[in-house]
Amino acid sequence: MSEEQSPWLCHICERTSTANDGVTCSECYTLCCRHHMTTATTRDPDNGLYQLVLICAHCQFKRHLS
Repeated sequence: MSEEQSPWLCHICERTSTANDGVTCSECYTLCCRHHMTTATTRDPDNGLYQLVLICAHCQFKRHLS
């Protein structure tokens, strides 16, 4: 039995696809296509170390404005 692929929608460009998976933003938890994702650093409050996370372009701009 094969798995059924559900379509997803990029919340920035509204592109839909079933061919590949969308990427979830680590800050707003919405789906985006890979074109609108970037790698950013964030500090882990538990151990104080920096870690790499994937964030969408919208959250990246919000970081720069605040």
